[in-house]
Amino acid sequence: VLDQGKVRFVGTVPQLMAISEVRRYVLQLEGRTSDGAMLVSAANEALSPMATVSLAEDSQGRNCLLDLEDGAVLGDAISAMTAAGIRVLACREDRSGIETAFLNLTKKTDP
Repeated sequence: VLDQGKVRFVGTVPQLMAISEVRRYVLQLEGRTSDGAMLVSAANEALSPMATVSLAEDSQGRNCLLDLEDGAVLGDAISAMTAAGIRVLACREDRSGIETAFLNLTKKTDP
């Protein structure tokens, strides 16, 4: 990867993806409500300011995307949701695309 004439990374695509810091997770949640929008609202209230939660497009009110702020820890976010009565049934990394890996590597943001 070249950025402004400087070599930023040498390696394979899987190696580039591996060094990209994961800041987004897909969560399967079980909460006190069956309404996905209310569940997201409750999660955001519990997580402020360490993370934000949004409803995944393909979900039916249970799968959400968790975006951690810089310095936030996944375990702390899950603990905060648990304390608010929101159970995390499953959690996995949302593997970033190569463009996101490049942007993370070069510290640029999307236009």
